[in-house]
Amino acid sequence: MPFLLPLLLLFLALPTAASPPHELGARRDPNEMGAGGLLFQTQDGFREAPLLATDVEIRVAGLIARTHVTQRFTNPTENWVAGVYVFPLPEGSAVDSLRMRIGDRLIKGQVAERARARSAYRRARAEGRKARI
Repeated sequence: MPFLLPLLLLFLALPTAASPPHELGARRDPNEMGAGGLLFQTQDGFREAPLLATDVEIRVAGLIARTHVTQRFTNPTENWVAGVYVFPLPEGSAVDSLRMRIGDRLIKGQVAERARARSAYRRARAEGRKARI
């Protein structure tokens, strides 16, 4: 429960940090993100995708808080771009599911430890499949 207030404050700050929907945001290092966001991989590094909306639903039962976050981003470019979704978590928290809607496609993510996820990603890319991590 002690992490609930900082988590809520983090989400309240997100809309004020959003970029205008017609341009990419500043260059960012994925390892230094203080708040959740989508980063597009460009020729000059990672750039923030414009955030359109954030919706947060938190349910608390005893010492457990279940948080459902919905974020909407836009791609202001004319091209398909590779993206990295970054969402720093407080100590002691975990992700148990991830779904992405890209256009009309619904993609259900598989949650795995970082090393295992990177290995599966590299294997899929080597096989010529479209893969995301």
